[in-house]
Formats: sequence, structure tokens, C-alpha cells
Amino acid sequence: MKKIKKMLALLMVAFAIVTLVPSIGEGKKVQAASYVQTGATKTSVSFKWPAQSGATQYYIGYGLDSSSADRMAKSKSIAVGSGTTSYTIKGLAAAKRYWISIYYNKNGYVYYAAGGYGKTLCNIVSYIRVFDYSISRTSNDASCKFQWAEKPYVDGYEYEVKSNGGTVIASNKTTYSNSAYVTGLKKDVQYKIRVRAFYTINGKRVYSGWSNSYFFVPQPLVTSAVIDSNGRLTLKWNKVKSVNSYEIYISTTYGGTVGYKKVATVNGADNTSKVLTSFDGKKFNAASKDYYILIRAVRKTSSTTYYSGTLNSTIISPIFKDR
Repeated sequence: MKKIKKMLALLMVAFAIVTLVPSIGEGKKVQAASYVQTGATKTSVSFKWPAQSGATQYYIGYGLDSSSADRMAKSKSIAVGSGTTSYTIKGLAAAKRYWISIYYNKNGYVYYAAGGYGKTLCNIVSYIRVFDYSISRTSNDASCKFQWAEKPYVDGYEYEVKSNGGTVIASNKTTYSNSAYVTGLKKDVQYKIRVRAFYTINGKRVYSGWSNSYFFVPQPLVTSAVIDSNGRLTLKWNKVKSVNSYEIYISTTYGGTVGYKKVATVNGADNTSKVLTSFDGKKFNAASKDYYILIRAVRKTSSTTYYSGTLNSTIISPIFKDR
């Protein structure tokens, strides 16, 4: 019995000695301090964390989820000294949200220090288009709603609208969706629209670059459509400044783009009337048919042709019925 007690005592001493030897173990994952993103580019994320008492080294990991970031941090592939409490991860993909994990070594044990999301900036906004354009028949006023391709993880957008002559209609206006409604436009003026995304990082806005300017050509409004006794249709519409030409489309079917055919092109912004003698090889007949008319303005630059409205959408506005 004495031998057994002696052996047990020796084992207990040995166990105590083993537990006193420091080892690289898994510390309990505790949110010990706040992680703060401090900056970003399209390919990098900068961040900081408070110093941890007794830390001798920090280990940093990142990934598209916290598990991946934790595994990387525990692998110690990115290690910084105890005096470092900020870091920039480079070589990332644009428009992504990464989870950042920070661990630290203290007395041979590895503990969780802090973690949080870090977002890289997106590329410039693209695919801007006008999809709801309203004009007045009694004044020169107009308004429009425009939309662009949504960017992931952004906090909002700023947009700017100027006339083609440089008059500012909207400057650095904020919206939290990928669309904006703009009033105060004139139906005879062309406009340039550009958009940029922003992120709120450490209390400040950080921006993507401005998009390329989208030229918005207002839709001409048909002001008069008269069929005379000889079956000729005389059209008049409002002028749109600085366009190169107007295209005339006619359909006998109401709704969407059904049956619309291009019947004439009128060159010059100041030429705002046209006499048509026939449609589909027949004279116009106000007594037996309705005619739906669209005038599309065309602006050409050295590299791009811009159109008012679109013949590919489900709605063409405004459509003028001859009677």
C-alpha cells in the first residue's frame, strides 16, 4: 500500500510539472478588443486593434468567412511584433468583404484578440440608364429617374447631374439605392450624369472613382399631329438643343414597342417638323386608324451615338396619338 501511495504522489508531481511548462495551445476565443477598419483601396484593407496586455506577437488572418480567417491566423503566416497594432493586407480582390482575425501570443498560449469585416473598394459604377422620364406639355419642365448597376457591400452612392453646357443640376447628392430621381430638368436640354460609390470607414466616406459620364438626351415631345384631306400627316415636336437629328417612328398598335417602324430621319436640331405622305405604302386615314408616334433624338460624338428613349424597352414615352 505504501508503494502505491508513493507512486501516486510521484505521478501527481510529474503532472504538476508538465502543466507548468508553457506550450502553444488554443486560447479561448474571446472578443477582447474592437477591430476598426481604417482604410481601403480596390486591392487592400487597412485596420487597427488595441494592444493586448502581455502580447509578444500578433497573428493575422483573412478570408471570405471567419473560419478561413481563423485558420490562417493560427497558421501564423502573417506575424507582427508586439509593438504593432495596425496592418494593411494587400493583393485582395476588388468589391469584396473579408473577415479579418487577429490572434496574439502570451506566455506561449495563443489567444483571440479581435476581428471584423474589411471591405475593398469597387470598380467604377457602370450601366447608367434613364428608365422613367417625365415631361410637361404646358411648360419646359422635365424630370427623370435613372439607375445603374448595383455594387456589393457599398454604403451608398453620390451622383452629379450637369447640363451639356455645364450648369449644375445636382452635385454630390446622396442616395442609398442604385437609383435616383432628378427634378428641375428642361425638356430641350441634354444632360451628363455620373455616379460614384462610397463606403463609411472609420467614420469617414471613402469613394470609388467617378463613373464615366452618361449623356442623357431628352425625349422630344410631339406637339402636333394633323392628317389633312390628302392623307398627309404633318408632325411637329419640341426642339432638343445640340442634337444631330430626329428619328420618326410610327405604329398602329398601342402598347410597348409593338409595330413601330422608322419612317423618316430629320437632320438638324432646329428642324422640328415633318410632312409624311404614307405609312406602310398607304395614305394616312384618320377615320379608320389610330397612329402612335415616337420622335427619337440622336446625338453623335466622336466615339458614341446617344439616343433619347429606347426602342428595346417595354415602354416608349411619350407616345403621341394622332387623335
